[in-house]
Amino acid sequence: MLFVDFTTYLSYGLAKAMFLPARILGDGSSMVSTLVVNYKSIQINNYPMIVELECSAYHAYIAMIALVAFSKWNLKQKLIIGSVLFGLLAIINSFRIVMLGVVGRMFPGIFNLMHDYVWNILLVIIIWGLWELANKKMNKLSEQSL
Repeated sequence: MLFVDFTTYLSYGLAKAMFLPARILGDGSSMVSTLVVNYKSIQINNYPMIVELECSAYHAYIAMIALVAFSKWNLKQKLIIGSVLFGLLAIINSFRIVMLGVVGRMFPGIFNLMHDYVWNILLVIIIWGLWELANKKMNKLSEQSL
């Protein structure tokens, strides 16, 4: 639930920073396996949504952690660059949720397409791109220090 709450409140704050109407509403619930889990619902651009565990992009964070952990960087670089990448990924994921609120309000017919396909594909590309940029930078720094 830490990822879910973090994503919900970050999305709320980002929407407010973008001057979009946003509210955090009461609890919603969802079924995860045999457990009923309560999630806070969020309304962005007057479009109600529930940020569930999958929406928190926890799988993207795990993929990014794996990429950083197995990189040929020293421990200090892994901690610093990993933290930066984690923060960027959190902001990008919250931006995704804000944009889904805008799309849901303005074009409800394509919300599921955007949510299920477009953003999932983009998130994979973004994760790889962020790591690739960081890796090139670290490799360049390693070459200069030799």
